[in-house]
Amino acid sequence: SSTTPFGRGITEAMSGKFAKAAEDAKRYAAQHDLERTVTQMVNHLMATKPEDPDAHMLRFLLSTCSPEQLRDAPVKITKELDPPKYVTRPEDRTPEMYEKLNSLPTRSRVASPSR
Repeated sequence: SSTTPFGRGITEAMSGKFAKAAEDAKRYAAQHDLERTVTQMVNHLMATKPEDPDAHMLRFLLSTCSPEQLRDAPVKITKELDPPKYVTRPEDRTPEMYEKLNSLPTRSRVASPSR
């Protein structure tokens, strides 16, 4: 393979920048416990399967805020959401309950009209 006088140095510099960016991202995610928060949010959505998942994700994230963060947030809760219809408790997490919950209609399973 042919190399230019700049090829190797640029590749190493770019590799170093990506490694630093990846390390910075990992540190930031760990510092703010983002993996746990996102995992809890997704688990909550899977357990409740709300008709309006976007609003429920926003509400979930707001529920993790301190009173000071809520006061300073650029968003405000103006009305309560309808409660989720299908909440599961750990003792409800059986193969039968899994089948029941997955047989319920969701936004992605609602039949679309024929074109």
